[in-house]
Amino acid sequence: MEVKFTPEQKIVNELFGREIKYIIPEYQRPYSWDCEGKSDKNNQVNLMWDDLYNFYSHSRIETYFLGSMVMIGNGARIYRVVDGQQRLTTLVLLFAAIKCFIKAIQPMLKDAGLYEFSNNVINNVDDLIFDRKLFGVQTIEKKVRIENFGSFNYDDVLSAAIECQHNQINASNEDTKSEYLVVAGRYFKNRDFFVEQLQKSFLTQGEFTQKDAISLNAFFDFIKNRVSIVRILSDSFDVAFHIFEILNNRGLPLSNKDLFRNFLLREFDRLNSEKGSEASEPSKKWAFLEENYDLRDDFLSRWVESKNARQQQYSAYNDLREIYDHQYQDTLQGSKVEHFYKDIEQDLKHYTNIVNATVADERLRAKLLVLIHAGNNRYTLNFLLALWRQKRGSEDAELIDLVNAYEIFILHKLLLGRFSAGPIYAAIKLIQEGRYADATQALAPESLKIELLEKIKTGKLDNDAGKLLISKWIWLQEGFQDDVIEQTLLFEKATLEHILPQVPVPGSNWLSEFSGSFRQSFTQRLGNMTLLTTRSNSAARNYDFARKKGIYAKSKLKTTLKLAQQDSITEAFLENRHRKICNDIFRDLQLDLHT
Repeated sequence: MEVKFTPEQKIVNELFGREIKYIIPEYQRPYSWDCEGKSDKNNQVNLMWDDLYNFYSHSRIETYFLGSMVMIGNGARIYRVVDGQQRLTTLVLLFAAIKCFIKAIQPMLKDAGLYEFSNNVINNVDDLIFDRKLFGVQTIEKKVRIENFGSFNYDDVLSAAIECQHNQINASNEDTKSEYLVVAGRYFKNRDFFVEQLQKSFLTQGEFTQKDAISLNAFFDFIKNRVSIVRILSDSFDVAFHIFEILNNRGLPLSNKDLFRNFLLREFDRLNSEKGSEASEPSKKWAFLEENYDLRDDFLSRWVESKNARQQQYSAYNDLREIYDHQYQDTLQGSKVEHFYKDIEQDLKHYTNIVNATVADERLRAKLLVLIHAGNNRYTLNFLLALWRQKRGSEDAELIDLVNAYEIFILHKLLLGRFSAGPIYAAIKLIQEGRYADATQALAPESLKIELLEKIKTGKLDNDAGKLLISKWIWLQEGFQDDVIEQTLLFEKATLEHILPQVPVPGSNWLSEFSGSFRQSFTQRLGNMTLLTTRSNSAARNYDFARKKGIYAKSKLKTTLKLAQQDSITEAFLENRHRKICNDIFRDLQLDLHT
């Protein structure tokens, strides 16, 4: 018997049509998307909002593609979700946020027309979320239902979030309470995050005006009628799961790099046909790029996003074609593809220098290394490539100041904040207009600088942030040596070492010579941190200073060697060391040391 599957492109209005039910089976993992974190890996909801709102505000393309979902269905309009529950649930929470936003502002609406509009919005949202049925009396059922995860009833949590209730979830099983509360909390946090964004976007000085109503209506219409998903249906679990595996694990489609290569070869071959010659030698054009530059698969995505100052819409290759078709043309100085190739080669040279931190200025090199190892490389490379392109790679004061502002922005997000790509793309647009001072301000306003300075100076740092900042300090202190005999810090091979251990062994000097309050407040500060190799770090562990001293003496890092030269480590020594490290970092970041 032949088993089929059917891919269908559906706009949101169709996806949440009448008498449709989506069941998230119990074997699915719990809802995992977050709106809070330090990178794009744990800010899926945040980035989804940025994508949707930026596309709605700026894109000329008609339809926004949100991705695919794989489901089991047999035509009865009841679908079991195999892949796509994160998008599906988050869409429902976005609908709920629109309703909660409207309900919150309704009491302040004096205009009858606006009040009627608000009721219409709530009804339209409910039409997306619920099916209304009449069985003698009217009943409503959610279109998305979550099967129980063991003893956890996340369906009730989703229902509460949809009805604009506060998070008052309690788990009866103490052994699993923490896990349940963390997952349950995401539904409310993500809904409330969307509410915050709606307040920022559709209120004027705290008031809901006619203009705001028009804008909200247009945005809601965009969500319903211009956001689309490819829904892949099969009537067999085995087939549906096989499709899921292919999409997520084993698919080997042509990469952006493959498509880019074929495109360049085709365009140069077409140019040769028009000229009646083989002067351009297409294969050598491509070989030159691969042999002379760091042409990674990622380059094309970074190129189009840095050019467009927004995230790619469908694929990097399609966006590249749009740029090529609309921004390049034949001139007396050369053909369309030759102009394009010249720009690509120049930008690839910039990209290579950025990803490998091969720049002449040592301070700038240290900044690039910090940014490369801070995560969020997608947005970092977009920003840096746009900046290098505009400045033509010149390592002048304006370029360094902008990299410095971006470093402050990224460090703030790493240590303190919720990551958002919005300020980055706004800064790219300002850079493209030559408004460098405005771009610097967009990334690093004074309030953000003050928060970062205070966190570094007095806050507790986790291991990732501590390793990055102490590495920055070492790069600033020890510089970079090209001589093969000299030692240079390799971030990937180093591990963070706490001088005063986080858990000192009984009988060690750390317990007898350091107060409990000092250990509690200071262990996770920069003054108590250095770097070792993985093997040395394991050997040092939590022992007293006399034993650690011998391990530090074997290090090739001058910073760590200096510790081995100390007769003893005291509270005052660590405080002074912390003050020096902070001041050196603040000076490099151009932060006010007296704040």
